[in-house]
Amino acid sequence: MMRDPNDIELAVLNKLLSRPFPGAEALRAQLKGIKVETLDQDGSIRLVPPADSQKAENIEARVPVSGWYVDGVADGNTTDIFGSDTLDVKVHLLLHVVEGRLHELAVYKEDGSPILIPPAPGRISISSR
Repeated sequence: MMRDPNDIELAVLNKLLSRPFPGAEALRAQLKGIKVETLDQDGSIRLVPPADSQKAENIEARVPVSGWYVDGVADGNTTDIFGSDTLDVKVHLLLHVVEGRLHELAVYKEDGSPILIPPAPGRISISSR
């Protein structure tokens, strides 16, 4: 069912689109009035920009920008919430673009275990292609 994005989803999308890359400005403009649909329990969402929004030009890859953060680790702490020393389990955030339009935010954890900490813009490291 289509709905407006919640505050966290919108903040994550804005964070991923904060780094300059070809087409980023047009993709940021597509966020105005965007609708989303939940795809899974990890937080992946289908993105449906308004039909009249401008398509992004010069997008060379289906995933022009991605991000990641470490799950289960409280800020400033060296262990996860269960007292484990496993600090390297990443949650990946991939922003898919199809034909110049935002299409999906795919969210997955490297080891397939449940995500313990939802994404927060301040925790996300960004990589653009």
